[in-house]
Amino acid sequence: MIQALKKVKYEEMFPHEIEEIMRETPVAYLPLGTLEWHGLHLALGNDAVKAYELCLRVASKAGGIVVPPTYWAIGGMPQPWTTRFTEELIGQLFCNIFEQLSQVGFKVIIAVTGHYGDGTDANAQAGSSKDYAEKQHNNFSNS
Repeated sequence: MIQALKKVKYEEMFPHEIEEIMRETPVAYLPLGTLEWHGLHLALGNDAVKAYELCLRVASKAGGIVVPPTYWAIGGMPQPWTTRFTEELIGQLFCNIFEQLSQVGFKVIIAVTGHYGDGTDANAQAGSSKDYAEKQHNNFSNS
């Protein structure tokens, strides 16, 4: 007997489907990657593609919802067709993503990167999550 795959893609879900999953497992998986040169043998978006697939597999087994991947990052080496952004901009982007996912109702946000560079992107994402957590703590303390 073939078991139907569990629907976990945020962008394909209806409100009632999201509500059902959120009652059970309010976890968002956020796949991340860069658009960068990987040589002639790999697509430019390979980092986010593999992170997205990993998130889909985990969510279908453990529960939760996978939000669409983001390809915007600090970036890789200065190679053809590689997009690169400042750490400040990416930090603000991820802080806003965490804030929006929290406002939607997610209690846990798991960011998964498919980029294995020098750690700059991971550091920026960690800094963004820390900034967001501190902001939430301050809001809670002041209320």
